[in-house]
Amino acid sequence: MFFCPVIESLTKSLESPLTVWYLDDGTICGKIGLILSESQVVIEDGKKLGLELNPTKCELFAFGGSLQQRHANEDAAAISCPGIPSGTDLSFSKAPLTEKGLKVAV
Repeated sequence: MFFCPVIESLTKSLESPLTVWYLDDGTICGKIGLILSESQVVIEDGKKLGLELNPTKCELFAFGGSLQQRHANEDAAAISCPGIPSGTDLSFSKAPLTEKGLKVAV
């Protein structure tokens, strides 16, 4: 918990319409361009604080728009934030949040 005051300035510098943080776990919501930009801020400023983003613990979920737009967003994310998986099954603390995920869980 001692690192929370350290990353407070980082989390408060983000401009996305919704950012939620609990200890070192963060959620950034907004338009894809802003999310990718904010992700770079977290990566770069986190390094300055001695922290490293673990892409295997990250997830990118895009919804809305056409299938073509969603694929373009995933491609942009793969370039901007390599190693961060994207998909269609959104969960929060392992609880499914999409209709597809709920059907599997129930």
